[in-house]
This record gives sequence, C-alpha cells and structure tokens, in this order.
Amino acid sequence: MVIYLVNTPSRKLYLPVGLLSRSKAALQVSVLESNLTHFGVLRGKVKCQPADLEVAELDFVVMSIRDQYWSRSDMYLMKRSLLHKCVVIGNNANFGPMYGAIKQAIAKGQPVLSGYVTDQTKFVFRSRGAQYQIFFQMSREMWEFAKDGQLHFEKAINDFIPTLLEKWKSVGS
Repeated sequence: MVIYLVNTPSRKLYLPVGLLSRSKAALQVSVLESNLTHFGVLRGKVKCQPADLEVAELDFVVMSIRDQYWSRSDMYLMKRSLLHKCVVIGNNANFGPMYGAIKQAIAKGQPVLSGYVTDQTKFVFRSRGAQYQIFFQMSREMWEFAKDGQLHFEKAINDFIPTLLEKWKSVGS
C-alpha cells in the first residue's frame, strides 16, 4: 500500500499490508509516528491506495552498522531477510543478533523515503565503528638503538604512528 498526503503526492510512504476483508465499510490505518516524522506530518488527510511494486522497487539501500562485526555472509543474510519487504529511511532492520539502520534508499536514480526490496536491489553496508589494528613484530632489532640514539621500537611508536594518523586525518579518512 502506498500512503501520501493529498497536497504532496510526491512524498510517498510504502508499507506492507496483509489481506483486507471486504466486509469492513470504514477502514482506519494507523502508522507508526516514527515513519510519519520523515514525511513531515503527524496528522493530516492522506490517500491510501494499492502500490504498483515496479514503481516502489528500490535500486539501492544504504545500511549503517554500529558496534558489530558483520561478515559477508551476515550481509547476505540481512539482505535476504529484507527481500520482498518495504523499508523506510530511519527504521532499524533486525535479523537475529544483527541490526542496522536504513540510512538511504534510491529508486530510479533519485533518493526516496521508502520502497520495496527486490532481488535486483543492491545493498551498501557502512560501518560507523570502523577499527584499525596495527601490529608490530617485536624482533631483536626493535630493541637496538638507531644512529640517532632512539630505540627502533620508540621510533615506530613516537614517529611512525603519529605521522600515519596525521596523514589519515589530512585526507579525511
């Protein structure tokens, strides 16, 4: 189902809906407030109609991951768990112990607020808690003095590491 404000039909919210019984004369739809805040409305006159899945199909979904390690298989499993479902920017997606936030959705080259995940949807996983580990092999030479009087170990810690961090900072990584 697609929901949109009567006066702004370009901002659409795609939501999955189960089977509806035709015997109900009046139909009331309740939507989570967190979904509606992305559309800039909490209450208002909206129009609901069945959605064409080809129009709602997403090309890309960008997910943000934090405080977790995800292997390639975890990313694949998360994508499979969202297959044939609607996603909304800002909502979290869970699969077992893994969780991530939907940060961006793109359909037909344009950013959208929600859409439908298909087999052709490509996922981009961005880590917000990237971590680097630098290992030094501590050999006998690391404890010998260089020509300037410093231990090679001290040169690695006091010269190499700060220079590396400054270089990363200067290139914006």
